[in-house]
Amino acid sequence: MTVGKLNTQLRWLILERHLLRERGAGVDELERNRRAIVHAEFELRSAPIIELSVLRELDRARTAPDLVA
Repeated sequence: MTVGKLNTQLRWLILERHLLRERGAGVDELERNRRAIVHAEFELRSAPIIELSVLRELDRARTAPDLVA
Protein backbone atom coordinates (compact mmCIF):
# COMPACT_ATOMS: atom_id res chain seq x y z
CA MET A 1 0.00 0.00 0.00
CA THR A 2 1.28 3.48 -0.80
CA VAL A 3 2.09 6.11 1.81
CA GLY A 4 -0.83 8.18 0.55
CA LYS A 5 -3.29 5.32 0.94
CA LEU A 6 -1.94 4.49 4.40
CA ASN A 7 -2.28 8.13 5.41
CA THR A 8 -5.86 8.22 4.13
CA GLN A 9 -6.68 5.01 5.99
CA LEU A 10 -5.26 6.46 9.20
CA ARG A 11 -7.28 9.65 8.77
CA TRP A 12 -10.49 7.62 8.36
CA LEU A 13 -9.68 5.56 11.45
CA ILE A 14 -9.13 8.74 13.46
CA LEU A 15 -12.42 10.17 12.19
CA GLU A 16 -14.10 6.90 13.12
CA ARG A 17 -12.65 7.20 16.63
CA HIS A 18 -14.15 10.66 17.04
CA LEU A 19 -17.54 9.37 15.89
CA LEU A 20 -17.33 6.34 18.19
CA ARG A 21 -16.64 8.60 21.16
CA GLU A 22 -19.45 10.98 20.21
CA ARG A 23 -22.00 8.20 20.22
CA GLY A 24 -20.68 6.60 23.41
CA ALA A 25 -19.30 3.43 21.85
CA GLY A 26 -18.40 0.52 24.05
CA VAL A 27 -14.96 -0.54 25.15
CA ASP A 28 -14.76 -3.33 22.55
CA GLU A 29 -15.46 -0.98 19.64
CA LEU A 30 -12.97 1.60 20.89
CA GLU A 31 -10.34 -1.08 21.40
CA ARG A 32 -10.86 -2.45 17.88
CA ASN A 33 -10.44 1.05 16.51
CA ARG A 34 -7.38 1.71 18.68
CA ARG A 35 -5.72 -1.46 17.40
CA ALA A 36 -6.52 -0.52 13.82
CA ILE A 37 -4.94 2.91 14.37
CA VAL A 38 -1.83 1.35 15.90
CA HIS A 39 -1.56 -1.07 12.97
CA ALA A 40 -1.99 1.73 10.42
CA GLU A 41 0.64 3.83 12.21
CA PHE A 42 3.06 0.89 12.16
CA GLU A 43 2.46 0.32 8.46
CA LEU A 44 2.93 4.00 7.72
CA ARG A 45 6.14 4.21 9.72
CA SER A 46 7.40 1.05 8.01
CA ALA A 47 6.84 2.40 4.51
CA PRO A 48 10.13 2.64 2.59
CA ILE A 49 9.81 6.34 1.80
CA ILE A 50 8.07 8.61 4.27
CA GLU A 51 7.73 12.32 3.75
CA LEU A 52 8.48 14.49 6.77
CA SER A 53 5.10 16.21 6.50
CA VAL A 54 3.30 12.85 6.77
CA LEU A 55 5.23 12.04 9.95
CA ARG A 56 4.35 15.43 11.41
CA GLU A 57 0.65 14.86 10.67
CA LEU A 58 0.82 11.42 12.23
CA ASP A 59 2.44 12.77 15.39
CA ARG A 60 -0.20 15.53 15.67
CA ALA A 61 -2.99 12.98 15.26
CA ARG A 62 -1.50 10.65 17.87
CA THR A 63 -1.16 13.36 20.49
CA ALA A 64 -4.68 14.75 20.11
CA PRO A 65 -6.28 14.49 23.60
CA ASP A 66 -9.54 12.93 22.39
CA LEU A 67 -7.69 9.93 20.89
CA VAL A 68 -6.61 8.49 24.20
CA ALA A 69 -8.50 5.27 24.87
